[in-house]
Amino acid sequence: MLLSELLTMLITCCLSMNTIQGDEICYNHLGCFYNTKSGKIRPLPWSPEKINTRFLLHTRDNPEMYQEIFSGNMTSVRRSAFRIRQKTVFIVHGLADTAEDNWVSQMIREILRVEDVNCVGVDWRDGAAHLHLYAQASSNIQVVGGEIAFLVTRLQEELDYPPSHVHLIGHSLGAHAAGEAGKRCRGIDTEKSLHLDSSDAELVDIIHTDADPVFGEILYSPRF
Repeated sequence: MLLSELLTMLITCCLSMNTIQGDEICYNHLGCFYNTKSGKIRPLPWSPEKINTRFLLHTRDNPEMYQEIFSGNMTSVRRSAFRIRQKTVFIVHGLADTAEDNWVSQMIREILRVEDVNCVGVDWRDGAAHLHLYAQASSNIQVVGGEIAFLVTRLQEELDYPPSHVHLIGHSLGAHAAGEAGKRCRGIDTEKSLHLDSSDAELVDIIHTDADPVFGEILYSPRF
């Protein structure tokens, strides 16, 4: 390897926005993430760029065609159909899923039918695409939750939008992403873990269901 190439690699590493130290990885706008849960080691989450979390906004003004909004660009929110006076519902999908043309979009339409709110489909398909990478996806949700928390924080800071108007709904790993967002939005780091519990929000409602046609019923629904 040429000396110039080696120097280029070193400079690139030094200028990188990411820093890795032991069992954590940090990203400038999101903070730090960890690879431990209940004493077990799991992969560190991928970068925000690789996971590519997207926010797809639907309202009663645009129930079918989403508008993409960006946490790093509040102009995208101001120019969208987002309504400051309405509540906002985030819906986060799980493993090997998306937020487009599936149950998420159907759920958004049903929510908008009964309530005038901002509905945001959280699409993190790039970090959840492969069934055989469950361990990685279960770690990636930390970044997804961090991205949601960052957007909610920006809405509060830039548009004076209260976090109390935000309702997070997550399916499977998406529920854990919602829990992570609840922790980070309030600036609380509870044991640096990835579970969903009563400390994540003012109201945490967990509904366990089964898609089996015979046993497809609500099994347990604790409310904290």
